[in-house]
Amino acid sequence: MKKVILISGTNRSGSSLLDLMISNSEFGFSTGELYYLFRPRKSFYIMKNRADMYDSKIINFWNDIKNGGEKNVYNNLFHSLKNVEFIVDSSKNPIWIRNQIKYGKNKSYELIPIITYKTPLEFAYSLFKRNQSKYWKRQWINQHLILFYILENFITVKYSMLAINPPNHLELICKKIGIDYFKGKEDYWNSNSIKYFLFGSDTLRKSMKHVYYDNQYDKSYLDFVKNKINTTDKIFDDILEILDAYEVGLKGEIDSLILKKKEKIRNFNILNQLKFELETSKYGEINNFIDNFKNNADRLLRKINNTDK
Repeated sequence: MKKVILISGTNRSGSSLLDLMISNSEFGFSTGELYYLFRPRKSFYIMKNRADMYDSKIINFWNDIKNGGEKNVYNNLFHSLKNVEFIVDSSKNPIWIRNQIKYGKNKSYELIPIITYKTPLEFAYSLFKRNQSKYWKRQWINQHLILFYILENFITVKYSMLAINPPNHLELICKKIGIDYFKGKEDYWNSNSIKYFLFGSDTLRKSMKHVYYDNQYDKSYLDFVKNKINTTDKIFDDILEILDAYEVGLKGEIDSLILKKKEKIRNFNILNQLKFELETSKYGEINNFIDNFKNNADRLLRKINNTDK
């Protein structure tokens, strides 16, 4: 069966790196952040404004895919790319991810969600050095909670593990998701599909070498960031415990305590749930959300009443 690998996570989490490494195969194709083809947030994401990066053949290819609509986008890609067995989409938008999971039911391909992640300190460092640190805590927590909310099953890839030893960790990932691995697969710049890569990290796409983990973090600046941020909230530990438990290199079933913690934590702040459901209400999810909320509230009230007796 053909596969669609959905890579998500926070921004600056290594999703573009993993996307390009995985798709480096004669049977693979990387879309990059496909979400922005259909919902361009800025003029930068409109294909006709990208003529400096893509030739006319590639622009026409993506315009044809866009005209086919987002509900059938993966089927249309497989139809256009006859030899491709798996597609890698590193769109990180939760609404896009949930919609594609819904559209993918009863389709002729398997959807495989992957979450790439950094520790809170690593993530904060990435934003501090770009002067984007104001909401780092909210971004890291909320993105993971929303992903836990919409994804029942997934695997996780810890950025540091991939960046410290790309060949070994990439081989583990490929084995886990059932795609080909070969020596040198991590050298993503050799991929045939890289020229089609949409959005994501343009710096990474233009690179011709690996930047290994130890060379990415200046120790003095890392210490500066560590002194600036507060990661003592229990929510950080809870999220990391879940992410670590689903790590691709681990074997066996997920511990029942982790599953319970995930179930508890995925029912995050009700206002954030409502906001997320309202954003997807075009397809009627808000009605399902309200029904589920009523049912959960009724169960909770019955439990409280029975406890008081």
